[in-house]
Amino acid sequence: QHGGCAKFTSREPCRISKPFEGAKFGLLAANTVREDGSTLLPATGLKRFTEGGVTITMGFIGLTLQATPTMVSPSGVAGLRFEDEAATANALIPQLKAQGADVIVVAIHEGGGTTAGVQETSCAGLSGDIVPILERLDPAVDVVVSGHTHQAYVCDYSRVNPAKPFLLTSAGQYGTLLTDIQLRVDTQTRRVIRKTARNVVVQGEAFVGAQGLVPITTAVPAFPADPGVQKIIDTYRAAAVPLAQRPVGQARGPMRRQPNAALESTLGNLVADAQLLATRSPEDGGAQLSFMNPGGLRADLVPDEQGLVRYGQLYAVQPFGNQLVVKTFRGAQIRAVLEQQFASGGNTVLRPRVLSVSSGFSYRYDLSQPAGARISQMELNGTPLADAQLVRVVMSSFLDSGGDNFTVLTQGRDRQVGALDLDALEAYFRQQSPVAPPAT
Repeated sequence: QHGGCAKFTSREPCRISKPFEGAKFGLLAANTVREDGSTLLPATGLKRFTEGGVTITMGFIGLTLQATPTMVSPSGVAGLRFEDEAATANALIPQLKAQGADVIVVAIHEGGGTTAGVQETSCAGLSGDIVPILERLDPAVDVVVSGHTHQAYVCDYSRVNPAKPFLLTSAGQYGTLLTDIQLRVDTQTRRVIRKTARNVVVQGEAFVGAQGLVPITTAVPAFPADPGVQKIIDTYRAAAVPLAQRPVGQARGPMRRQPNAALESTLGNLVADAQLLATRSPEDGGAQLSFMNPGGLRADLVPDEQGLVRYGQLYAVQPFGNQLVVKTFRGAQIRAVLEQQFASGGNTVLRPRVLSVSSGFSYRYDLSQPAGARISQMELNGTPLADAQLVRVVMSSFLDSGGDNFTVLTQGRDRQVGALDLDALEAYFRQQSPVAPPAT
């Protein structure tokens, strides 16, 4: 919010922006609470609009994702609580009303999805974690602006529940849509009497690609790059391109995030193998097994026609700057970790998070079995892995701190922190080129 150049990684910050001045807009986080009960950032904000001598006041409540600790490295949010979104908003509405708010808008990170078209307002097939929040939200709320799922929708929620007359919106992802929300307020009663919204297609760079900005359709306008934003992009591109274009090695084929029938991916297995190679020597941790979470893979890895792979591609795959962590676990703990793929927090049989594993480790799972009995036949380098056996396991610092609901990975002993995950992947290509796509 306020800028600065604090150094939180081994990389040097602010090499171009000296210093970073901070956001030009306010940030709200009503349900992100410190240990002393204060909010990390302001909970609410007011905006006033005057026309024809009449002023309308809009009150905004900003809500971060309650599940944030399961989505990021828990160590990164230590000392913070992420409280219930609906309860937080409901408690703040009287305060905003007392400050003169005529309209209440909730801007929430959580979201959902519908089966309706982008321009429809029917709420057809509305589902997702936003729904139970809406069902508990005070009907004094007029508009809920949501996100998280990257799905686009405009939904008159009164069609789902007449007692909850919210307008629910989401503008999809990456700036390809802009939600135009229009509210009509009765200036005598100070109440919203009509609310509509539509998602407007923005044919800009994110929609049509950066090369020439050729419109895909003439049915909607095409927009050129904003000069001020483009100047910022050009500055960073000039600095980044030489680094991104640096060759790091060869690949014999594409490695993608797409899961197979067993829900593992070629790219995930590649990263797991790279982590193992970087830490298998005793001085680097002596790892015997590597885990990689699918959410940490942010792009496919596709070599060019000559099989060349460049640094920018590796960065796109692993952009988070996690460090590698090696710890000792018992075989029983490894079994428990694998069980958590299907039954831990947001990980379920219907929405599993299946870890990629390094070459040499295998197991079977059977989802018809009850939780706790789904994993069998664990083997490490061709030998059955006993529950009492000790194994050195390498993972990202994200998983090390229990990310993606893998709480068992916070256990273990003899913790040793090593290099950055991206550096390990680059070293793997330099040592193993040409790299063949790993088996699944």
